[in-house]
Amino acid sequence: FTCILMGVINEDKQQTDVGWVTSLVTRAHAEGLSSIEFGAVLKKRIITSGCNEQQCRAIASMLLRFATASVTPDQRMLSCLEALVKAEVLRWAVFIEVIAEFRQFSREYCIEALATILRNSVPLLKCNYTSEKECLELSGSLMTVLNWCLLALEYSLKNENKRSTQALIHCACAYANSKFVRALLYIHEHIGAESVNYVVEAAVSFAQSYPDCEELKTMIEALQQFGASPAERIEDNLGGLVKQNDEESRSNGGFFFELAEILEFPFPKMFEDMIRASLLIMLDAKESLGEELVASQAFYYVKLPQIVKHLLLLGAPLDDLITALDTICDNKTLLNQVDMKTKTNTFQHLLEQMAAAGVIDENVLKNLLEKRYLK
Repeated sequence: FTCILMGVINEDKQQTDVGWVTSLVTRAHAEGLSSIEFGAVLKKRIITSGCNEQQCRAIASMLLRFATASVTPDQRMLSCLEALVKAEVLRWAVFIEVIAEFRQFSREYCIEALATILRNSVPLLKCNYTSEKECLELSGSLMTVLNWCLLALEYSLKNENKRSTQALIHCACAYANSKFVRALLYIHEHIGAESVNYVVEAAVSFAQSYPDCEELKTMIEALQQFGASPAERIEDNLGGLVKQNDEESRSNGGFFFELAEILEFPFPKMFEDMIRASLLIMLDAKESLGEELVASQAFYYVKLPQIVKHLLLLGAPLDDLITALDTICDNKTLLNQVDMKTKTNTFQHLLEQMAAAGVIDENVLKNLLEKRYLK
């Protein structure tokens, strides 16, 4: 009986929650509230009763429905929708995904307005780099937006809707030309999720039916950037033991650099995390699987110095690397455990590799080794 009663109470509560959302958006529409006035009303509600993520998304979805209820979009309601994300009531991942819920592709002016909003959002897109969940959520939403763009574009081209066609092409190009977007979609694919390549292939496929559309050709060229690493390649002219023709390490180094720049990730922390993670992988490698331990050591001694070198060549500060090495040096327990397992002086060998490659000089090497073996 208690379970049934609680179920009824929860159901009534959910209906009430939906009720206030409906009332709020309906009032904004009926009274002609500006985005500022709408924000003030919503803020009062949040202060007095709170507003969870599900309710915020419901507000966004309802604002979108009101804004696109007719052939011509309601710009005021769209402004209220944009205000949610600009005031950080709504996350960017949710915002762009809500817009991609619109499927009335025949409403050319609505499609044009939404594509313009999505395009203008590109420079503002962000996620908390310390939250893996938030970054992956945004990368998934970006895939949703690209799919939406292509679906809407295919409809617009077939029906010769020039305004929406142009807006959608410009929108797709804006996403394809964004380093931030390319970096997130690179991560999205490399964690085993869907590949952005099939979006590119779909665009190439239907573009063949419109050989005279020059803007479409430009869009395809932009989308094909998704097929490469988000980092520019560099010429490495420094000598040392690190191989100069290691394209994989160069690409990985460039990728880490772009990611640190885009997500504003501190370089000292990035260097520290890379080295610490490599040590932990060696420590966790199963001794019964010799190949696993050898592979982890090969990465630590060979690949890691190469990646670090390319990061420095791209502009990562040497002082930040030294700071990271100094911090790792303080973690004597981890270093001692790895040394015991591998029966080698792991940190010393890494430093020697870096010194031989010209990454650090002899003074830095000497100071770090003295600190490492200081009793």
